[in-house]
Amino acid sequence: MYISNTTNRLEGHLCFKDSIFTTSTIPAVFSTNCKKHGQYVIYHNERLPGTSYPAGYSEYADNDLCEVEVYGTFENSFP
Repeated sequence: MYISNTTNRLEGHLCFKDSIFTTSTIPAVFSTNCKKHGQYVIYHNERLPGTSYPAGYSEYADNDLCEVEVYGTFENSFP
């Protein structure tokens, strides 16, 4: 998950990278904190060529993201 002021995730700040969940341990509701300011929250999932993934993982990066809630302040967001 990235926070960015552009739609390019690589120009943003990486706030969370999953290195702990598996298909059987990922929670139905996940929360994380990121104390960065930005206009966009970018959720990124990919399958890297030449990388082996555990049994049960799709060949493609599938997502079932239903909702994102962002809490924070809008300091100097508008003139």
